[in-house]
Amino acid sequence: QNNLKIFTPKTLREPSIQNEFRDLNPDIAIVISYGLILPIEILNIPKFGCFNVHPSSLPLYRGSAPLQRSIMNGEKNSAVCVIKMDSGVDSGDIVNQEDFTISANENYQDISQKTAEIGASLIIKTLNQISDKSIKFHKQDEKLATFAKKIEKNECLIDWNKSCEEIFNKIQNRPIIHKILRI
Repeated sequence: QNNLKIFTPKTLREPSIQNEFRDLNPDIAIVISYGLILPIEILNIPKFGCFNVHPSSLPLYRGSAPLQRSIMNGEKNSAVCVIKMDSGVDSGDIVNQEDFTISANENYQDISQKTAEIGASLIIKTLNQISDKSIKFHKQDEKLATFAKKIEKNECLIDWNKSCEEIFNKIQNRPIIHKILRI
């Protein structure tokens, strides 16, 4: 309807895909919940760069499962960050950040919805800052970096010898656990 070109490549490392992206002549690229690492060839194409919405207090919980790991670890506070992407995994400079509280009665779906709304607001703020040239970049402290690796099937099983809090935190991730275990 709006004549938008949409393509979903399996990899961004193919020169033909990179050329197809380059032909779009983008001013900016925004990445949200994307499972592939963008190669430097892609990162260098947009005029203003590539930006990522990441649901954690970076540099904590870099990687593919920041919300799930935050819940499983019983975190009470987190954030949504917008970063200018670099060649690392969630290691780019932070442009905007909004902190939020994780309450005991919130599960993965609740927190995912909350972070999506915060992320949308932060992207609009970021676009406005790019437009009015007020954008500022803040380096992440590499000494504080942690990694939130993908959740494996064996991590979804409940060990009834664990504390009530650990079991509760795992259950709060139930939508993702059901998906992984195919319950």
